[in-house]
Amino acid sequence: MSDQIVGVYIKLKIKDIDSGWSEFIKSTVSKVRDLGYPSQYEYYVKEDIIDLHERFPNNEAWIKHIDFFGANVAKDFLSHFNIEYFNVYGPVNDQVKELLVDFNPVFYNIVGKL
Repeated sequence: MSDQIVGVYIKLKIKDIDSGWSEFIKSTVSKVRDLGYPSQYEYYVKEDIIDLHERFPNNEAWIKHIDFFGANVAKDFLSHFNIEYFNVYGPVNDQVKELLVDFNPVFYNIVGKL
């Protein structure tokens, strides 16, 4: 397993259960799949809470995803969801930290892994 892998866990609250959020997620996943930046990109739902799991092979891939998100997805994403918390796992460079500052992420360092 690479020492550059970055994991992301974001807990979201659906603003309006009837807003079309599910179709939005399916469309977004399709677009992200075609771009290929994350190695994992999964949404899980329970009632009005969504867990989003992302994994990137390195900071460069995540920066490309962040750029895509900002230009193509963020406005609609934030109209459907409130971010409850945003956790980041693994080595993150200063450029990524700067790009994410508005989301108030919590950064975790690796202390052991397989």
